[in-house]
Amino acid sequence: MSDPNPYLTPATFAPEPVAIFQSNDLFRRVGNDLIVWEGAVLPQRCVKTNLPIGTGDVTKTKKLTYTPGWVWFFLLGGLLLAVILSAVLSKRVNVTYCLSKAQANRYRNRLIIGLLLLFGGVGAMFVPAMVNLGDTQIGVAIGGGFLSFLTGLIFLTQIEPLRASGFRDGWFTIKGCSKEFLDSISPM
Repeated sequence: MSDPNPYLTPATFAPEPVAIFQSNDLFRRVGNDLIVWEGAVLPQRCVKTNLPIGTGDVTKTKKLTYTPGWVWFFLLGGLLLAVILSAVLSKRVNVTYCLSKAQANRYRNRLIIGLLLLFGGVGAMFVPAMVNLGDTQIGVAIGGGFLSFLTGLIFLTQIEPLRASGFRDGWFTIKGCSKEFLDSISPM
């Protein structure tokens, strides 16, 4: 048997890629945690209610990001340092999951409320500077606007039903599934 032509591109004689995991091996339950691999397609049931998916229900493919918690301690050293470390150390996974129509509407409403509170808070903080109000009224308006802004940020952090909470050896730990959904997956 002769050696392959050294002038050919590697793709012309490279062996076929070997699939490491079958499609049903891309997710598993370990205790009360859902563990997924890149490209996992979860069962056709709502991850929040465990009801079978019907017409009008939503199937989403989302890229979830895991960033180690200790990275955010570098905020004390500067925002730029924390953002750079977060970008370098974060891991991402694509997961396909289903939500019932009611649950999808719930998360859409959280997004709308969060955006309204966020922009309303910004407006409430800057409008008093343009209007001739007393010192007490300006303080109350700015304080209320800031509180609205923070509440909007909290709502916006809660608009995704699933989140990656851990990473080890290529496997991601996913939080946000209901106990009923996890119980429907055979433990490993």
